[in-house]
Amino acid sequence: MTETALGKPMAESAKTAYHETRHAEQYFMMAKHIAQTGIAPPPYKQIPDDVMTVAQTAPKLSGAEAKEAGEYHKSIFGADAKKRNFVLTNLGTYSQAALVEKGQAFTAAHKAYEAADETVKKYKEENHKLVGPENWPDETQKKNGEARKNARQEREYALSAYNDTKQKFEETQAKYRALPEEEDAHAVGDAIMAALSSPSELHKA
Repeated sequence: MTETALGKPMAESAKTAYHETRHAEQYFMMAKHIAQTGIAPPPYKQIPDDVMTVAQTAPKLSGAEAKEAGEYHKSIFGADAKKRNFVLTNLGTYSQAALVEKGQAFTAAHKAYEAADETVKKYKEENHKLVGPENWPDETQKKNGEARKNARQEREYALSAYNDTKQKFEETQAKYRALPEEEDAHAVGDAIMAALSSPSELHKA
């Protein structure tokens, strides 16, 4: 485990460990599925030769297990592989880090607008009477107003970018978790985390 992972709560670390372990089990199920059906193994040794060798003599999958393994194979190596790869690519594009970055950009833009707005208000308070209504706004206040207008537009752009990224992040996460292998692995990991987070659930487990 990485240092970052070790610093997480036990329940969260256990969730990750069981999630990834379940993926390993899924790959062995697919290896057995390949051995039992006689279909070609995936290219580039995506399932290592030694795993395929062990799968040849491993106990056969039950009917339900064979169906499950077939779904994983279809998603990862079969007809749905391109769709899966597209989803995984989008995970990198519309990531939690990207969402945080857009949120920080909006926060900065909002603060810039507030500062520009405060400049307009403060300058008016201090100079309106001195300049006189016939000369108001003066050149300085016109520049202040223009700066506020630009800051408002930047804030709107930043908010729009954040909302767009948030929507795509949520859509991508939903598609990712709907992948057969991920739905299964997340169910395992989530169950472990729930059990370790709640003494009553741990007792049931």
